[in-house]
Amino acid sequence: NILVLLVDDMGYSDTSLFGSPNASTPHIDRLAGRGVKLTQWISGASICTPSRASLQTGRYPIRTGCTGTTEKFRVIPTPSNPGGLDPAQHLGIATALKQAGYATGMSGKWHLGVSGNEALQGGPDSRFAPNANGYDSYLGSPYTNTPMCAMDGDGVSDTLKSSPGFCYMTANTTVV
Repeated sequence: NILVLLVDDMGYSDTSLFGSPNASTPHIDRLAGRGVKLTQWISGASICTPSRASLQTGRYPIRTGCTGTTEKFRVIPTPSNPGGLDPAQHLGIATALKQAGYATGMSGKWHLGVSGNEALQGGPDSRFAPNANGYDSYLGSPYTNTPMCAMDGDGVSDTLKSSPGFCYMTANTTVV
């Protein structure tokens, strides 16, 4: 079995396995004790979308189109700004593993694209979704940390003050 944990904004010593005196991560510790503990990693980028694209494809983020540094290539997916990691152009790790006989699954933050408004106009359009990129099952959020979720001092969404919208936020309180 292969298990990859990709965690945004996590440092090397943020788990007890790697020496954190402030975090208890017994489940991660147990997984590493029964398997392989990798101690060297070079991320494809310093921010979430390009590093995820790099991990999924084994390619430099610039080659996936998910660079995240300019608006044209940012993957802050919304139905009005569709785009993302296109499985017709990039072979992803889940697709490659399925071809080798593995069952694949993903949970958590995808943040590699969502489709456009076509889903609202008569049919599902999931060309950028995890399932289109080779995952048999997926449970999670297509994105987080969006500007729509920016809150003012009273906890009211700045975006929702002026227009209708949807905000999905996840808590950062639990580690496996």
